[in-house]
Amino acid sequence: MELDFYHRNGTIRNLEVLVSGIRDDSGKLTGIHGLARDVTERKKLESKTLQMRKMEAIGKLASGAAHEIRNPLNILSLRLQMLLLTGKDRDRDVLEAIDVCQEQIGRITQVLDGLQEFSRIPETRLGRFDLNEIVRKVVDSRAERFREKGITADVRLGENVLPLMLDREKIVILLEHLIANAGEAMKDRDKRLLEISTEWVAPCDTGGCCVRITVSDTGHGIREENMSRIFDPFFTTREPGRGKGLGLAVAYGIVTDHGGVIWAENNREGGATFIVELPAEQRAE
Repeated sequence: MELDFYHRNGTIRNLEVLVSGIRDDSGKLTGIHGLARDVTERKKLESKTLQMRKMEAIGKLASGAAHEIRNPLNILSLRLQMLLLTGKDRDRDVLEAIDVCQEQIGRITQVLDGLQEFSRIPETRLGRFDLNEIVRKVVDSRAERFREKGITADVRLGENVLPLMLDREKIVILLEHLIANAGEAMKDRDKRLLEISTEWVAPCDTGGCCVRITVSDTGHGIREENMSRIFDPFFTTREPGRGKGLGLAVAYGIVTDHGGVIWAENNREGGATFIVELPAEQRAE
């Protein structure tokens, strides 16, 4: 059986436990013995693999569904426009109903645009770039916005981070989505601290060398029941009209395009941290 245990450092560890009985010659139970194995990292890897497969399937479904749904929607929209043009003398209730239908068609079209945006895989243009410089420029470009929203940005860039092979524009988009998500999580908090860091890690969770990016906030954190869904397209806990729920899904796609991994954890003192690991070349000794 699998059980969850609290570690003394405050984290929860997943243990795989095997328990057997000890019996005497008459078959009477005289004791038990068992073996417990920490499978926390294996569970994390299984979860990441499942998420990757799910995102791939959603991407294929989204591309086909968006195309098939858009065609009949266009026909409906044209017919409603014709009714408006030829039915100026119609009852006001009928005209209002037509307006409502057009409004809902517009909402569906926005969802379809999001699906196609998510499923579209732009060409990756790799080059060797300084990740620290990219992070610094993204943060600097949002300095005025941070001041307006009362956010303090604490940036810690690892001195041992070497240039990586990556798509610069996609990494900029990745960082912007993570920062925007952190800012939204802190919008009603008194303490609004955004911490961004980079560091060279060897070995990584996936093996080999990598550069780890962390984006941490002092928001409300992520509910446990939502943790497995935060990278799903259109999943959002925001109020209606405050985003399509595509930011983290796009971030996930960018990271996987680079052969990396991304996940989230809740902070012990509150808020959440998103961790990105991008593969790097072996450092020369």
